[in-house]
Amino acid sequence: MKKTIKILPPALLSLIIIAIGSTVIVAQNTITGTWTANDHKTRYYKKKKAKKKNFKEGINLNFQYRFSKNGESHRNTHGSMFSYKDLSGLTRTQVESAKSTVKFSVVREAGTIECSGNFVDGLGSGTFSFTPNSTFANEMKSRGFEFSNRRMFSATTLDLTTSDVDDLKSAGFRRLTISDLFKAKIFKVNSAFRKEMANAGFPELTMQELVKARIFKLDSNFVKQAADMEIGERSFNNLIKLRIHKVTPAYLSEMRTAGFSNLTAQEAVKLRIFRITPKFIAEMRTAGFSDLSVSDAQKLKIFRVTPAFIKDMRAEGLSNLSIKDATKLRIFRIDREFIRRAKKNSNSPLTVRELVRMKIHDRRTSYRSI
Repeated sequence: MKKTIKILPPALLSLIIIAIGSTVIVAQNTITGTWTANDHKTRYYKKKKAKKKNFKEGINLNFQYRFSKNGESHRNTHGSMFSYKDLSGLTRTQVESAKSTVKFSVVREAGTIECSGNFVDGLGSGTFSFTPNSTFANEMKSRGFEFSNRRMFSATTLDLTTSDVDDLKSAGFRRLTISDLFKAKIFKVNSAFRKEMANAGFPELTMQELVKARIFKLDSNFVKQAADMEIGERSFNNLIKLRIHKVTPAYLSEMRTAGFSNLTAQEAVKLRIFRITPKFIAEMRTAGFSDLSVSDAQKLKIFRVTPAFIKDMRAEGLSNLSIKDATKLRIFRIDREFIRRAKKNSNSPLTVRELVRMKIHDRRTSYRSI
């Protein structure tokens, strides 16, 4: 009896799964799309900041491809800075030439991106095809992570490796997701950084918190600086706020010299948010507000009470203004011109309360005439 051997079509062959023991090998489909590149920015920084330390010579590559999900077409875009040593077959000479045809590849543990196209004076474009590495997929699966082709592509552009994952697992992170792996790679969160923050007094930070720390450049050095600042509770959120609003030992020293001692983290942040400086405090004291609190300074700044405004009000007979009175005048937009008009309709000295009443009446009269 003759046996008939059927040759399966390529489209079906790409879906075959071969199981060998506990390892699953998947015949992966390739991803195809377009790429663009821009080297002008790196050349500008190299020219303008030649003395800048840790300058990385490279090129910004953006990959774009389409995929279908639930019957709808979607677009994925990945942009990363690549060094020339990671771009096999591409040189700076080719990139900066008047016109060159190029073929280069990005070979990473997660897969290989083959690119072809053209460069003209630092600008490039072309097409690419991505072939995922099934060994990488199997290694990740053994560690508890299921990587789709699209995630394999992301892992390739980010250069995520199994060593990176093993390092994170050794740090004691629980319930890591693939998204966590990507965030850790992008923001350089690893076991060393987690240990650094643990030694600084924060042993239980989550992946999200460590990413936030990286984004706002919060490290053990700043934790120590915050302790030296002596500004109350040293919580992680307070430290992040201090970092975001650039509250530094130098700034706190200036504010303490200006009379704001024993500041809390919240108060220091408020002073920064409203751009309250030692100069502003000194000006307000000269204007007559000698016993300023953080809240007082904040109100004066919000309602734009300035030394010039106080001087104008005094010139119109409003001496010994309180902070409440000064802010009230600003809230109702009472200026020298209005006070002079009000004086023509009054036979007695005007108080802040009277001026506010007249301003409200004036507004109502204006509304009725519209």
